[in-house]
Amino acid sequence: MSLNWREIQCVLEELPLRNSFIQKIHQPDFRHLVLIISNSNEQFPLLLSLHEKMIRLNMTHHRLPVQTCQQRFLQLLKAHIEGGKILCAEQMDANRIVKFT
Repeated sequence: MSLNWREIQCVLEELPLRNSFIQKIHQPDFRHLVLIISNSNEQFPLLLSLHEKMIRLNMTHHRLPVQTCQQRFLQLLKAHIEGGKILCAEQMDANRIVKFT
C-alpha cells in the first residue's frame, strides 16, 4: 500500500537526513532507487519506491539486487548527486511530494 501524506511526514521526522551525505546510489529495477545515506552517527540505505501500488520512502535493511547494466537516469543521478550533501528533506505542503535540498 502507498504511503499517504501524513505517513510520509512521520517517516521524514524519523529519518536523520539533515546534513547527511549520499554515499552511493543503486537502482535495483525501474521502479526503485536506493540511496546509501551517511551522517556522523550512522549509515543506512534509503529506499525510494515509485511502484504504482506501493509508493513509499523508508529505511530498509533488505538486500536488493544491483543491476549490472546501469540505466541513464541512474548515471545522471550518480554524476550530479552522489557524494552530495542533503541539507534538509521536507514535505511540500500536505502533498506526497518530498523536496531534498
